Amino acid sequence: MARLLIAITILFIQQLVFAVILCPLAALYLCGLVITGGISLWRLIRRDYGEVDGGANLQPALNVLY
Repeated sequence: MARLLIAITILFIQQLVFAVILCPLAALYLCGLVITGGISLWRLIRRDYGEVDGGANLQPALNVLY
């Protein structure tokens, strides 16, 4: 009976670790390319030219895919 209780406890801990840590990490890995591409496009659309007449930041912010 004690072995069964230990096995169920270990199984519960494994499922908890899988759900809390590995599932969000897998989602981040799968969506990482889309997220970085979206951030890059957003920065290219919203350029920061600075407030100086000399044009401090005239280069495009980031490349689309590094």
